[in-house]
Amino acid sequence: MPVAASGTRARCNASALGGYDAIAADVVRSKEASDASRWMDAVYTALRSPGASASMAPRSALSDRIAKSWRASLASVPAEERTDHLREQGTFMFTAWAEAAEAGRDRAEPVEVRCRRTGQERYGAIAQNLRMS
Repeated sequence: MPVAASGTRARCNASALGGYDAIAADVVRSKEASDASRWMDAVYTALRSPGASASMAPRSALSDRIAKSWRASLASVPAEERTDHLREQGTFMFTAWAEAAEAGRDRAEPVEVRCRRTGQERYGAIAQNLRMS
């Protein structure tokens, strides 16, 4: 798949994940600190499990490899950095695909920047709406 086509999909993915991250942040904000920490730990544990991928999603060796790499990255992140790490998951997934597809840094880097910006914009918009409701 060309980088341009995958870039469009990656930005949609980053937007969706940014939305999920904003909702998670709202949940954390509404809890006491210890409850928020336990909730985030439970989310992280669930995401790291091999069964975390959606069973209805199309699967391939590449998607399995990206998911495995992503789950492995979750295991190495210190607890205090987890929220920020999750906000970069759309960018991480595109980067993993670009490396596997040997897309080259010169072609992949501009898409990574757009993924990061798209995810952050979506996060900000939804977080703002949740705070106002």
